[in-house]
Amino acid sequence: MAQQITAMNAVREIARNGGTLIAVMHDLNLVSCFADCVVLMKQGAVLNLRSPEDALQPRHLDACFDCQVSVDSRESDA
Repeated sequence: MAQQITAMNAVREIARNGGTLIAVMHDLNLVSCFADCVVLMKQGAVLNLRSPEDALQPRHLDACFDCQVSVDSRESDA
């Protein structure tokens, strides 16, 4: 997990310096800590394109994953 945080902090620094990054991730808690924008997809179709705070709401995640999902959206300590 420490390597994930280190990698995401490095990616965040690239973005702060004007870079654009796209990542496919399934760790929604990590996404909630680092993403500026979230695209939820299901069967190749975009279901949602929003801020992490909006996209990672249970109603959107439930529709995407066909089950109840919750995300711990606390800020990263890293």
